[in-house]
Amino acid sequence: MTARNSPTGPPPGPRSGPPDRRPAGARRPLWTHAVTATAGLGVGVLIGLVLADDGGSAGAVGPTVTVTATPPPGADGTTPAGDTVSGPPDTGTAAPRGTIPGDGTFFVGKEVAPGTYRSDGPADPNVPYCSWARLKGTTGNPGDLLAADGSKGPLTVTVLPSDVAFKTEGCKPWRRAG
Repeated sequence: MTARNSPTGPPPGPRSGPPDRRPAGARRPLWTHAVTATAGLGVGVLIGLVLADDGGSAGAVGPTVTVTATPPPGADGTTPAGDTVSGPPDTGTAAPRGTIPGDGTFFVGKEVAPGTYRSDGPADPNVPYCSWARLKGTTGNPGDLLAADGSKGPLTVTVLPSDVAFKTEGCKPWRRAG
């Protein structure tokens, strides 16, 4: 190829693609950055609610209970090994009450009764935000999340009988409404 035949610029003809409507060197409007940041923060909060580790529990939600099967007791109330049978093991869960204390993940029907609850908002004035989540499982997977919300003020949530667990973080105790 000789110097006369080498290309010196873009090929002739129309440019492909949409025209650039912004002047050279112009920046995107500030609102586009605000929308992107807000959406990212919202996704991060939801993922944090579902995947948060409660004090190093490595995903465990409640106490581990080991049940050993024993043969039925004889007429004298003892097993062939001589152990006295006294009923089912204690699972360590509290009976449902009209309040949900502070932070934690609580099993519906065992540790918290279904119903509508209210919290006065954040428990710590230095962290003025609290959140809740209704869960259909406790694996920590995002698919376990049924609903979630958070606020700098009072909150109300209805825990359904079909929910597996209720998680709250940073809130004052929840009281049953009505």
